[in-house]
Parts: sequence; C-alpha cells; structure tokens
Amino acid sequence: MRKGICWTIVLLLLCQAAVALAAVQTVQTITIEINSEHPLPARVSDRIAASALTVGTQLLAGRPVTEVMRNAADFEQVYIEILDRVLLGYSVQKVVIIPGTATHVKVLVQSWGDVVRDVTVEVDPVGVSAEAAELLRSRLATIEPDLIRVIDGLPVDSLGWSGSVIHNTIQDLVQEKLPEFRSVAQILPGKQTRIRVILIPRGTLVEEVRLALRSRTMPNILLWEIRPEIEDVVQSMHGLPVAFVAREKAWFRQQIQEKAGAHSHTRAYVLNHNASIMPGTITNVILESESRKYRITAEGRLSFGQLENNAAGSLHAGKYISEYDEVFGEITLTTGNMTWDFITGWGRKFGPRTSAGIKYDLKVHQPIYWLEQDMGPHWTLKLDRGPDEDRRDHNEWTLRYKLHDLLSVEYVTNRQDNFLRLIGHL
Repeated sequence: MRKGICWTIVLLLLCQAAVALAAVQTVQTITIEINSEHPLPARVSDRIAASALTVGTQLLAGRPVTEVMRNAADFEQVYIEILDRVLLGYSVQKVVIIPGTATHVKVLVQSWGDVVRDVTVEVDPVGVSAEAAELLRSRLATIEPDLIRVIDGLPVDSLGWSGSVIHNTIQDLVQEKLPEFRSVAQILPGKQTRIRVILIPRGTLVEEVRLALRSRTMPNILLWEIRPEIEDVVQSMHGLPVAFVAREKAWFRQQIQEKAGAHSHTRAYVLNHNASIMPGTITNVILESESRKYRITAEGRLSFGQLENNAAGSLHAGKYISEYDEVFGEITLTTGNMTWDFITGWGRKFGPRTSAGIKYDLKVHQPIYWLEQDMGPHWTLKLDRGPDEDRRDHNEWTLRYKLHDLLSVEYVTNRQDNFLRLIGHL
C-alpha cells in the first residue's frame, strides 16, 4: 500500500515538473524567410533578412513560447510597423510568426514608389592614358550586365539604405576582372540610375617605358618614321600596375604590331614586326622589324688606330631571291682620300645565326669571301678573306658589339693592323 502511494507521488511530481518546464520554454533562435512579388538581388534580400532578424531578436528572443503564441497577431503587427520604417522603398505586406524555441518568421515585402528602370554604367579610370582607359572599359564590358542587375528593378528610395551592400557587390564583380585595381562605386539614383565605377591602380606601377626599334634588314632612318605610329600604344603602359601589364602583355603586343603594320613602309618593304615586352617599374619594349624581300643598311665608320683614311660611310642594298639567298651591292666612300668602292655579291643564310657568301670588288677585280656568325643580341663575329693592297690573300677578323640601336663598336684585326672602330647605324 505504501509503495503504491509513493509511486503515485513520484508520478505527480514528474507531471508537475514537465508542466513547469513546458511553461518556461522560451524563444531561443529566430530564422527569417523573405518573400517578394518580384525577385530580389541576393545581397539585398540578405540585407532585409538581417534587418528583420534584428527586429525579431529585440521583439521575440527570450520570451516564453506560449506568450508568443497567444499574442502572435500583435507581435506581427509591431513587426510590420518597425520594418516599414527601416526598409525605405519597400512596403511590408505581411509578417507570419511560427512560434517555437526555434521561431520562424516569414516576411512578405513589396516595392513602392519609383523603381530603377534604366541603368547606365560609366567606368572612370584614374591616372592612366586614354588608350589604357579604353582597354579597361573593354575588360569591364563583359560584366556590365551583372553590374546593371545589381540595382535594376530596385526601389529608388531603397538605394540609400542598401547602398553599402550594392557597393560591395559591384566591388566584388570588378575585382574578379581587374584585381590590379581598387574600385569605388558611385550610384546616382533615379529612374535613369547611373553607376560610376572609379578605377584606381594599386601595387607596383610602371614608372617609365623604354622603346627600342631593331632591324638587321632596314636602316634606322626608316624605323624612326614608324616610331611615332606606335609611341602612343607603348606609352599607354605608363602608370598602369606592372601586374596588369604582364597579364595583358599579349594585347599590348598585338596593338604595337598592328600599328606598325599599318605604316606605309610595312607594305613597301614587306616588313614583319615582332614586339617583345618586359614588364617592370621600367618597362622595356623592343620592336624587331625585318623585311622578307630587302636588306638595306647604312653605316658611318670612324677608326681609332689608323692614321689615314680612318673615316668612311657605306650603303648596303640587297634583295632576297629566295628565303635564304640574297644578291646585293655595296657603295663605300672613304672620306680621307675621297675614294669610292663598289662591291656586288651574294650571301646565303645557313640557319638563324650563320651567313656566308662572296663579294666582288669592282675596283680591284678581286673576290672576297665572308662568313658572319651572330652570337646573341649584341655580339657578331665576321671573317673576310680577300686580297690586300699587294693583292695577297689575307684574313680580317671583326668582332662587333652593339651598344644600342644607333651605335656599335668593333675590334678589327688583320695581318697589318689591329684597331678599334666606332660604327654609327643610320
């Protein structure tokens, strides 16, 4: 009998504890669901949800679940009134609270007033050339529809409170395309809303661009006439991030080659252009222009170590009769005794660095055999075998070092002399 009474008491106590526990259950977590008649941009929807969560936390968190159940309609009305004040440009149509320790809140919003119907995007790069600005605009053109979708259809009044979200979205989109630039977005709201994207270079910048024009088949005087055609493209790299120039090197290379290719000399002398770009704080650009049809060079020479006839000028004019073979004529004027020498000849390429052939001196009626070996971008070794003043065969070795596009120095040695010669490339 006593045992039965004890079990009854225990059961009563457990029931009272369960009822008491249920009575003190409170709202622990709140989840938000945002709905709209028109699709919302994801980040704007997240911003509305964040505002709704803040209101819900202040209004419902920690309250007994039973109290929320009894007064759900009142809480929903308060919810609507608060959100209506926060969400400018939107009207809160309905709020549904589903009570529980994990309370779920459904919010239905509708835009009101003027909405954005027309969006234009303006890209404004800072501190770069007009040519570089056009390149940057073209790179952002592919994401322009994404930029427009960020605000298209939003209430005009909502652009104020959602501005930071929109700015962050635009910055993320620009960052994907142009990581070498910092972007600042300005939104000028209205039915015709403008998005102005300001691009600011960051990181290591190109401080100087050096252009060199080189050719083994054309004189410098012709290359100088091509230089103005490409100068704008070359100098457009100034002020850009080095990383951007490195990434867009193919574009700059193509622009340089196209500009050079449009010059009349390209058609007249059948030139091939090959541009090389070495990005850096000092960016070096080399344009190599070679003719497939002609070889024309002009030089002025000044020898040190020869007492007489130590200054001369020469012109070489040749025509390729095949991919490897050239026929040519040379005219040399020695200024000391004012004598002219006329030479005709033939040469052949035996690979990209080796050439050889024969020349015939029309003045002394003697052949001269020659071999030329290119040893890199600056060094050239040449051997001439022919008659000397006594009509005896002798060898003359010449080692040339190209200082830059306009000047070389060479060391000449033969049976009679050893001397240095300064070469000006005309």
